[in-house]
Amino acid sequence: MAHNGSHPLFRFTTPSTMREICWEEVAFAVHRAARHILNLLGPPSTDNSVISIIAATDAIAFFTFVNGALRAGYQPFPISTRNSADAVAYLLKQTDSRTVFVSSDDAMQTLTRDSIKGLGEKVAVHPMPQFDEVYPEDVRQAELLPPMERPGLDEIGLVLHSSGSSSFPKPIYITHRMLLTWTRVPWYGEVDLCGAIISLHGLPLFHAYAQISFTFPHSTGAVIATYRPSTPPIMPTPQNFYEELQAIDCTVVITVPIIIEAWARDPEKIKRLSKVKAILYGGSSLSKSVGDMLSANGVRVTPGYGSTEVGPFLTVLSREPAREEDWEYFVLSRHLSAHLIPQNDGTSAAEICIMSTDFYRPAVINTEIDGKAAYATNDLVIPHPTKPRTYKVYGRVDDQIALSSGEKTNPIPIESILMTDPRIRYPIVFGNGKFQNGILVEPAPAYSFDPSDEAALSEYRNEIWPTVERANASAPSHSRLFKEMIVVASPSKPFTYTIKGTPRRKAVLTEYADEIEAAYTALEESARSEVDAPADWDETSILDFVRKVVQGVLGKEVSDVVDIFQHGCDSLQATHVRNAIMRTLRAANFNTSPIQQSFVYENPKIAALAKFILDVVAPNPASNPSHPDSGTGATRARSSKEKEIESLIAELTSSFPARDVSNGTSRLESAGESEVILLTGSTGGLGAAILAQLLTTPSVSRVYALNRRSGNGKALKARHAEVFAERGLDAALLESAKVVLVEGDTAVEKLGTSKELYEEIRDKVTCIMHIAWKVDFNLAFSSFEPLVRGVRNLVDLSFQSPRSSPPRLLFASSVGVLRNWEKDEPALEEPIHDIRVPLGSGYSESKWAVERILEIAAEKTALRPVVVRIGQLCGSSNGCWNRSEWVPSVVRSGEVLGCLPDCQDVISWIPTTNAASAIIEFRHSSFQIVHLAHPKPVDWSIVFKRIATSLDVKLVPYSEWLTALETRLQTAPSEVEEAKHNPAVLLLDTFSKYRGAQTPGREAMGVVKLDLRKTREAARFVFNDANLPQIGIQDVDRWLEYWQRIGLLRSE
Repeated sequence: MAHNGSHPLFRFTTPSTMREICWEEVAFAVHRAARHILNLLGPPSTDNSVISIIAATDAIAFFTFVNGALRAGYQPFPISTRNSADAVAYLLKQTDSRTVFVSSDDAMQTLTRDSIKGLGEKVAVHPMPQFDEVYPEDVRQAELLPPMERPGLDEIGLVLHSSGSSSFPKPIYITHRMLLTWTRVPWYGEVDLCGAIISLHGLPLFHAYAQISFTFPHSTGAVIATYRPSTPPIMPTPQNFYEELQAIDCTVVITVPIIIEAWARDPEKIKRLSKVKAILYGGSSLSKSVGDMLSANGVRVTPGYGSTEVGPFLTVLSREPAREEDWEYFVLSRHLSAHLIPQNDGTSAAEICIMSTDFYRPAVINTEIDGKAAYATNDLVIPHPTKPRTYKVYGRVDDQIALSSGEKTNPIPIESILMTDPRIRYPIVFGNGKFQNGILVEPAPAYSFDPSDEAALSEYRNEIWPTVERANASAPSHSRLFKEMIVVASPSKPFTYTIKGTPRRKAVLTEYADEIEAAYTALEESARSEVDAPADWDETSILDFVRKVVQGVLGKEVSDVVDIFQHGCDSLQATHVRNAIMRTLRAANFNTSPIQQSFVYENPKIAALAKFILDVVAPNPASNPSHPDSGTGATRARSSKEKEIESLIAELTSSFPARDVSNGTSRLESAGESEVILLTGSTGGLGAAILAQLLTTPSVSRVYALNRRSGNGKALKARHAEVFAERGLDAALLESAKVVLVEGDTAVEKLGTSKELYEEIRDKVTCIMHIAWKVDFNLAFSSFEPLVRGVRNLVDLSFQSPRSSPPRLLFASSVGVLRNWEKDEPALEEPIHDIRVPLGSGYSESKWAVERILEIAAEKTALRPVVVRIGQLCGSSNGCWNRSEWVPSVVRSGEVLGCLPDCQDVISWIPTTNAASAIIEFRHSSFQIVHLAHPKPVDWSIVFKRIATSLDVKLVPYSEWLTALETRLQTAPSEVEEAKHNPAVLLLDTFSKYRGAQTPGREAMGVVKLDLRKTREAARFVFNDANLPQIGIQDVDRWLEYWQRIGLLRSE
């Protein structure tokens, strides 16, 4: 205060002006916070020195309280607001924290209360001081504390914690020496930051990223720009962040990639960003195409690479901007001593380790190199070819295995379990680019044998099989191992090992490439083995035959009367079942030509499938109306389908619960009341985008994100983190106090949640947004029945609300309900009463059934639903577009066939981010039905010419491409194997119904054109021309880059 008291530390905007808070004011406020803590707790003791903070508050109040705790001699411990109660309890116990300061919002109060329930010792809970309490108008009147005794440099100053991605988060203890080192990091840079305005608007305050950044002004005189103090705190969005950046005139920005990628879509923003000295990003990788484009336009993006255990790795900041092509590289700060461990995998990738030196010691020591303590980061970097101490992040040492299905396997847990078997020296999971994992095993020396000895191989596989089954029990279903996929290493080709004692994974797998490929061939051959044909082809023998085929393919017993797709059957397994049945029918000389390719989906139960086959083999088709050869079979089947759908609708709309609003229990809405949303499907691409935007919507105070439990046991938070990372969304939003992650099931009573949680949701929710639905166009209507019943449960939830009007229920329907639309003009945003329109796909039939249920509910009750018929979504802002959808399948076929289809019509695809914004606007729609498609269609040819050029393939008439696809399937040795690398063949029935010609009222691929008049009115902001540009080449390039990154397409 004596020398620089008037120098500003914080700068923020208010509605009317710009305000700064200087160091002198902050110092008085810190002393005020420290005195407050000492008055409450007294001086710290050896057994009571950690103060935990669980708070959603503004940055300035948070900074002041953390420093106040330090000034009082305590060790502040900011805890993630999105940890579970169990995780918080674990952290409190691990740090022996007996004091928690909590913000006043309900979410943090509930989290804290639940966290301390199971702790044996008393934990004192105190309110977190708000800004006005530590910064009163007479802030300089605070009584300063007496000089403090200087703590030892190696004493603990601050406690942070790990992310807890694989288990409970672990506390990480930061010494005063490390805090001072973080403070001095900018000294090792080349830019004087005194007076620089550093924007920290987008950082979660409990995260090391923010805590490290907060130390920079102490030694540099930099000024921190942040949002104005408020309760609740302002949540960052790309737009309000940019407005603050511009208003405050920030010179350095520290943020996360999703914000940058959002800005990059606006040329005007790019111009402004080019004036910023540096934009540091961290938390995840920045899209290469975005980074390339920004760098080419003079924007200095730099990876803010670092870790809680070490702090910043990079030089903050370099004087000269990196060359345009070098923006992905960071220069290692000179205060760190790094050791690189080459991976010897044919690349220059190496694991970066940080050495402990006399000057600097990482917070965590987990290895020893050349007799010296070090921290192994598990991160792989690639050195710059010419510049010393310059690297770019390459990945993780324990990179996951990407299967051809798009699912990923983490090999470490599987290998760890197998390592417990004394017969195994070391296992290596393989499967990159394949549909199924396998395991390469080097036997322990005492159990070594020649694997060419079939009897010995079989015996060894049987001996280790119980251990493999233990690994399978804890692994996701797609990661489980088959006995046939256990490849055993030969004594003549032993594994080679690194200096750390682990196998050189890539080198070993390359060495055993032939043996691994032989195992896949053998597995394919085993899949071809047939169950004995029925002896008599009567009802009993056919049922027994089908039961053996289905259960053999699924690898487990299932009842004859349950839907096999609800018991784990996927599209490739359905193909196995169909092929086994078709081969047997053909071998017995039955006529199979009229049988549709989708017959397994249309008959998803063993008993139904057996009845279908009985109809096929019946000697007199005329006596069997459902026989494929029967002249009335298709009509009868359609009539039966109509009755099935109408029967379920009638059942679910026969009565609705009465709403009693006369007994005084109903809660009236107040003006300006905040919104509470129940959102389903937030682990999907569209749902995740909606969740991310809801969390930045000021009027929304809470979002209950309801999702079904994962089949592999993965925690809901981890699943959200994965989809946010994959979609380029800001994972820091998941730490928001607004979001409550809920595991449940709409098809189950009380949504599969506890009575208490259900009642909490019922009482608080103002809007239900039902996005979750199974996307599989092959399944029959019966396979969707539980989902349809789940909608009725949501209707009941709305009716049970104590609010004067039931909460809105927004349902994400599909343009697929217009499947058989016969008019030449665009489909209107009106109900469809002709059941024949959606018929032909269980998916579209189920969506239409829900539309009818909601329409009837609106006629009979006070419910005011909103049905959104969604057209084709075309990827997230980072290009992420699910490989299992039809468009990526078509694009992949280009590489296989050497050509792509050209259609003489337009497409109205809309990016997922814009679709999410529109759906959020629709929650206030006065219309019952709205459509969601791009109002400015583009020619199919524009998009696919770019794709064809990028893949170096021909663009041919649609009919020519379709013929090539059909021929490819007919000549493939194995349909299953063909589908693995050419998934378009699985949709051949769908593609065959369209022939590429222009049709009135239709877009490319025969998609119905949609009337958007109500849509434009209901979502005026999103459908403003400035906010929704046409799909262009940049969008296409992002999709291609993503598909190359995940292995769907070959990398250039």
